[in-house]
Amino acid sequence: MLTRRESGMAILQGSIAAIGLLVLYYYFMRRGYSLEYTRTVVFNALVVDNILLTFSGRSATTGIISAMRVRNPLVWPVLLLSAGFIVVINFLPLVRGLFGLTVLGYRDVLIFLGAAVVSVGWVEVVKALRAGSGKRQPNRLSFLLIFVP
Repeated sequence: MLTRRESGMAILQGSIAAIGLLVLYYYFMRRGYSLEYTRTVVFNALVVDNILLTFSGRSATTGIISAMRVRNPLVWPVLLLSAGFIVVINFLPLVRGLFGLTVLGYRDVLIFLGAAVVSVGWVEVVKALRAGSGKRQPNRLSFLLIFVP
């Protein structure tokens, strides 16, 4: 089971990722993109967010790259299946149509990837700063954890 602090951190990470998705939705709808196009952007960002959250959550103290070095036989199959899912759903017209999605422009792919990295990557910065301070407990960055019980 997760400790209270770990549960709080997971809720905070998920909440910030959700806010990132809502910002993407707002951005594309305000710019006059169709609901189908906006849905495609947000759906893809959601899948990428979940992949990043999965890898970020593997360790509370080490970054994604270091955590990837720890042997886990399911890491690569999960990553490949997720990437395959994104490819199938975006590039096979029949599947894309079943989900009500459309083809995205390259710029918008970069936008949703950037939003996903920022909305999940902030915790990696916190981990790096904590590691640099030599402490495992929150120090001057504790203000980021105000919602964590």
